[in-house]
Amino acid sequence: MAASFSPANLPDKIRAFIALDLGEELRAAIDRWIGDLRGPRDGIGWVRAANLHLTLKFLGEAIDTTRLAGLVEALKQIAAATSSFGIRVHGAGVFPNPGRARILWIGLDSSELITIARRVEEICVRCGFAPERRSFAAHLTIGRLREPRQFEPLRPAFESAAGRDFGVIQAREIKLYRSVLSPAGAAYHTIATLPLAAPARG
Repeated sequence: MAASFSPANLPDKIRAFIALDLGEELRAAIDRWIGDLRGPRDGIGWVRAANLHLTLKFLGEAIDTTRLAGLVEALKQIAAATSSFGIRVHGAGVFPNPGRARILWIGLDSSELITIARRVEEICVRCGFAPERRSFAAHLTIGRLREPRQFEPLRPAFESAAGRDFGVIQAREIKLYRSVLSPAGAAYHTIATLPLAAPARG
């Protein structure tokens, strides 16, 4: 699949981020676990299955779309120089900590992921986007809490999931997404797809 990008059908400014897709099988497995955790009226902002993704870089709330073509070209070079790789998905936890829980997450393990996230960050800064203030923490966000006490009913499930293995993401492409916010929640639209190189054969 060739990379392509055209800002013609986009508004002047968009909310955008760069991410890796999970694949349908893993997305379904994680969504089943979220279904086990979800209470009827728990007030937690659970991430919908269609919105589960691995964020590499959040670009901003109102990005001028004229800046994106150059970024896509730079990302294309990263993708072409990076072979497809696997990411183990295992464990679960909360940010910043159980006593002040705000973000529910599932863990990721891959040295290649750390490398590509660093390269994406470097390219974004070179293209004029704001640098991240925090170091990259490899994780999948599955829910957002309004109050830390909402975590207490979930604590046993998260403690027992510390060693749970959810599967493997096979990273095959970098995607640039537009995020559209509404009262019903966020909707993500792919606006550029940048295929990674095929793995080298021994």
